[in-house]
Amino acid sequence: KMTFAGIEDGQDRANLLVYLNKQGSNLPLPPVPAAPAAGAAGAAPAVVAGDPAKGAEVFKKCAACHTINGGGANGIGPNLAKVFGADVGKHAAGFAYSPALAGKGGKWDEKTLDAWLTSPRDFANGTKMTFAGIENPQDRADLIAYLKAN
Repeated sequence: KMTFAGIEDGQDRANLLVYLNKQGSNLPLPPVPAAPAAGAAGAAPAVVAGDPAKGAEVFKKCAACHTINGGGANGIGPNLAKVFGADVGKHAAGFAYSPALAGKGGKWDEKTLDAWLTSPRDFANGTKMTFAGIENPQDRADLIAYLKAN
């Protein structure tokens, strides 16, 4: 009767398996992705345009901890309605942000959200956010477009 859809991102699966192995399991790690094609190293990443409809799909990973309805309650994480353009670590009333995130400063814009979604721990060392991040730049861009629209 489990309703969990699984973990699509390979890095997220690997992180979970490493954790489970530290707890006593002996599960094999997924294979390492192939190296980029020759000539691709050092190339500037292309600017990725986001699609809010696809971002709604990506947000389903977030919905386990976050809500995104205006005026809605916080979940395990803060309500993300109108997060785009809001102050980092301060936008959801009544939510107890970690000192690492609350003291970060700035606004949630494309660049800031991309850095956060890439690796919350690298963005704000000491954050309470346990999610490892979203590896795929297109998924991050789609999610940011969705957050901008909500």
